[in-house]
Parts: sequence; structure tokens; C-alpha cells
Amino acid sequence: MPSYRAALIGCGNISGRHARAYLAQGNVELVAACDINPENLNRTCDELEIPGRYASHQDLFKHEAGIDLVSVCTFPNVHGEQTIAAANAGAKGVLCEKPMCLSLDEADGMIRACRRNDTRLVIAHRHRQSPNFNKARRLIAGGAIGEPRLVWSYLTSCLVDNGTHIVDMMRYLLGDPEADWVMGQASRKRDTLYQGSPAEESSVGLVAFRTGTRAVVEMGERTPKDGFRFRVLGSEGTIDAALDEVVLTDGNGITTFREEPRPGFMEQTREMIAWVEGGPEHRSSERQGRAATELLMAMHESARTGELIELPLKIGYDPMKKRVEEAVSRQRSAVS
Repeated sequence: MPSYRAALIGCGNISGRHARAYLAQGNVELVAACDINPENLNRTCDELEIPGRYASHQDLFKHEAGIDLVSVCTFPNVHGEQTIAAANAGAKGVLCEKPMCLSLDEADGMIRACRRNDTRLVIAHRHRQSPNFNKARRLIAGGAIGEPRLVWSYLTSCLVDNGTHIVDMMRYLLGDPEADWVMGQASRKRDTLYQGSPAEESSVGLVAFRTGTRAVVEMGERTPKDGFRFRVLGSEGTIDAALDEVVLTDGNGITTFREEPRPGFMEQTREMIAWVEGGPEHRSSERQGRAATELLMAMHESARTGELIELPLKIGYDPMKKRVEEAVSRQRSAVS
């Protein structure tokens, strides 16, 4: 069995889950980590006995040769830069935390760098490994509810936080269809930030898939607290899918399926290593990550412009950042 040397970029809370997933594989050694916060860095390296400690990813790749696997566990506004650096340093696989990034220009740059260096890029939409969501996906694909007409979900966070999990899971449950157009609205009455980047307090999005299915996404502080449940309405029944169970309602009544929930960290890591070794494309590959990013950016662009957004999306910038910049510009003009 091949052995691998792994590194962590970013030592916040989520990095520990990545680290333990690597160690659980049995053939991965954690050799280095970096973080701009020395307290986070030392705590993580002490706890996991990681020998290489660096203040930046630049220092890490300068001094550590032969890093095979890299987890990017930092804020989304630096995911692109750090993923590209890992690929250019020769990493065989990069597992980048969600959201992939904050613009399609960044997403495309990440993909180009990884393909140029033969690096497998995985976006950490780990709920694709959930047994119950996979059961729901199989039921939908098998025609259990007829033709899917509508999927709906909500969560108390912003779009580029766990909203990326919502959008990605909607695509996954439906078999990863392409979308035709998007409409969105986002309310930002305060200077709300998510990990250093502008974010909304509340938002809603409508996605029209080419299959004819519609998706409705509700995010933010006004949504109920029991989110991350997905209702899929079909022509012949309904599926309610969550991490802990799947409920099918059809002409035969109500049937409940339950499998033990799993966090997905170990499974997504194992699947990345298998892909590195020539196995099938990871179910959360950069291709699927870009598709989710495109929908998020389209929702924010629709909110910014007040218009329906046709896909494929033709902008490369971060529309939420542009919206904030435009608001600041208007305020300065009003004052002057």
C-alpha cells in the first residue's frame, strides 16, 4: 500500500477533523502544518504530533519537500491562492474546505493549476458521503417519487457558509443536473462578514435545472433552526431527506429508512486517495465544486442586479464584494 505525506494549511477547528481522517487511513503521515495564528498552530501540532510548523503556506512549501496530500482549511478568500500553491508544489491531492472560493475566476484558476500539475482537487462537500442522503439519491434516481418537480431546503447561515452545502446537496440528490437560470435576493442591512468576507443576513434563491426541476434555497437568521433537511416533491410522491433518516411518501403510504449517520471526513479522504491512485473521479471533485460555486455567485449577482441570471454565468468577480463596493461608492458620492 503506498504511503503519503500530508500537510495542513490552516489550523482552525475544522483542521483537526481533516487530520484525524488522514491518520485513520493507516498510510498517511502528517508531516507539516501552517497557520498565521501561532496559538492555533502550536496547539494543533502539539496535539497531533506534527513536526513541521510554519507561519505561512509559502514557508511550508519552501522547506518541506515531497508533500503528497494537502488540506486547505482557511478562510474562503484565500482558498484559491493556497490551492494553486499546493498544486505548484507538487501535491498529488488537495482537499479544499468549502466554499471552494468566492468567484468563478478563482475557481477556474484553481482548476487550471491542478490540471496542469496533475493534482486531484476535491472540495469538502462531505455530506455527499452521508448514507442517508445517498439512500435518498438512489430512491429519486430509481423513480420512487416519479419526476422530481421541486427540492426545498433552508439553514440559519449565509450562502457561502453552509449554503454551499445546501446547494451542493440539492444537485447531488437530483443527480448533479446542469442549471438554466437563477434568481436570488439577499438582505444585508449590517456590515455582516463571514470569515472576513462580506455576507448577507438573509437570502433566498431559485434555481431552474435543465431537467425541469426547480430548487428553492432559504438561508439566514430568519429561517427555522431545524435546517439541513431536504424535501423533494415529485409527480408521484415526496422524499424528506436528512442526515439521520429518509422518509418516502408515495401511493403505498409512508416508509422510513435509517442508516447510522457518519460525518464523512474519513470517507471523503479515502475517496481522494483512491482518485490519486487512479480510481474513479471523486464525487466532490473540482467539477462539482465549481458548479455549486457558479450557483452561489449567480444568486448573489441576481441580488445585486435585480435580474434573472442566465447560465453559464458570464462574470468572474465576487458579486457580493462588488455590491458592497458599489454601496460604498454611492455613499461617498452622496457625501461629496
